[in-house]
This record gives sequence, structure tokens and C-alpha cells, in this order.
Amino acid sequence: MSAFEVDPDDLAELWANVGPWVEEAKAAALLGIEIADLEHLSQTFQILGCEFPGQTWLYPVQQFIDGGIVQGLQRVCTVLHFVGGADNYRIADWLAERTSFTDPERTVWDELREGNTDHVLQAAQRDADLWKLRREWERYPPPELP
Repeated sequence: MSAFEVDPDDLAELWANVGPWVEEAKAAALLGIEIADLEHLSQTFQILGCEFPGQTWLYPVQQFIDGGIVQGLQRVCTVLHFVGGADNYRIADWLAERTSFTDPERTVWDELREGNTDHVLQAAQRDADLWKLRREWERYPPPELP
């Protein structure tokens, strides 16, 4: 799905919730790779990028750590996409969600950056299963009761 199919209000909210962002040239430089290699990494969910109207692909800064990509990102994105049907925008928003009642600033990104990959993967699987169930429910609603 391209950014042009997404409601502009949703993009504005995503921009604010998920950022800060870096453009693809900066993302490639952070990883020490060419832009063509970055595109391959993005297609295989080894890095997460979103396309915004009138701009190149942008990448959430939180995924970059120690000259690489945070561990577990590919597994989490793969589950959210292939099981839950999430596009890159929804995945980015999910990763930016708050995860704690005791620390309202803590996000899923923070969990990944601290190495809590298994915990995040379990949460991703749970939410992806719920999204899949919701899609199936919408596609095949139960019959009306008399």
C-alpha cells in the first residue's frame, strides 16, 4: 500500500506519534550501505520504512542502534505483516505504542532496544492474531439472530 492510499489525517498523526524520522540517504549512511541495499532490507522487513507523499521513504530513528538495526525487528514486522495483515504504517504505529502504565513514555521500541525481543514477539503474535480474527470476522460475520 502506498502512502497515497492512506488518509492524510492518519499520516499526520503517524508522523507525530512515530517520529523522529530519517530519509533514506541518512538511513543508508547510518548503516554504511547503498540506498539499493536499503530498499532490499526494507522489502524483507529487516528495516522499517514508510512512504510519505512528496518525500522519499522515511525510517523511524528508533530502529537504529550501534550502527545497525535493533535485534528482532525483522521477526516482529514479519509476524505483524504476514499474520496480522499490517502494512508498514500500522507496524510503525504499533512499535511506537506505549507499553507501561508506570512509565507512560516507554514504547515497544524501547523494549526491542533493551533486548526484550521474546516479550515483544509474543505481544506482536497476540496482536497479529487479533487483527487476523477481526479481518475474518468482518469478512464472514455471523448470521443475524432472530
